[in-house]
Amino acid sequence: LGPSQFGLWVLATGIVGYVGVLDLGLAPTLVNEAAALLAHDAPRDLPDARRRLGETASTIFALYAALGALAGIGLVAVGALAGGLFHVPADDLATFRAVLLVIGIQTALGLPMSVWNGLLCGLQAFHVVSAIGVATTLARGALTVALVLAGYGLVPLVAASFVVTCAAWTAAWWCVHRRVPGLRVRVGAFRRTRLREIGRFSGAMVVWTIAGAALHQLDRVLIGVVLPVAALTTYEVGARLASYSRTVLHSWLSIVMPATSALVARDQRRRLRTLYLRSTRYLLVAY
Repeated sequence: LGPSQFGLWVLATGIVGYVGVLDLGLAPTLVNEAAALLAHDAPRDLPDARRRLGETASTIFALYAALGALAGIGLVAVGALAGGLFHVPADDLATFRAVLLVIGIQTALGLPMSVWNGLLCGLQAFHVVSAIGVATTLARGALTVALVLAGYGLVPLVAASFVVTCAAWTAAWWCVHRRVPGLRVRVGAFRRTRLREIGRFSGAMVVWTIAGAALHQLDRVLIGVVLPVAALTTYEVGARLASYSRTVLHSWLSIVMPATSALVARDQRRRLRTLYLRSTRYLLVAY
């Protein structure tokens, strides 16, 4: 792609990283709630758990839809003002705006569609989540290589990635409905009474989300503000190697959180303590 176009892509993804703050801790809250509600083994409890899960998921889905629309509009606005905000060459402004437009649409849809992945994690269906993730990564990688070798630029690459992401959303939606038949998630099922329950857990997650965005995205945005966008290409090569190591931490956390919620719901404190000690030990060894 060249230093300039690759730098535009890094800057765009760095800006999008701050959209994660709008998550308001809802993603981990959904995982926590789903795992806790579905932790009861008695068949008589399942219909009520399914109903409450549908209300919780629908409430978060509705909030995500509003936040996603806000985020998409914000990204398009950043693209319109990019000439005065960043050191983007005049010849590349149109490309940068087109990239932010595509990413803005993907973000607006991605927040509400992330509900399906959260439900799968709450169900502890990690083999399904991983299978979708691996298939998505391979498909996106193959398309990227094919488009680059064919001489296409940045905008087709971003558009192709968006198409693959849509396929992943569809797969997650289908898997959730196979695992939890009768689950209904829709904006019309929004329940204001669920907001207080959701807010108790999401408050702590908001702090975590903001800290993560500041720690892992601020560097790219600052470089785009004070240096030519091509400088991001050199920086990103080293930064990307470091970011791969964080996937080890995230993979452990994504498994431990719903398992913890299920154990708490069943009041299995001894197993919870064992999970904490063993997972900490394994994480230290892996890191």
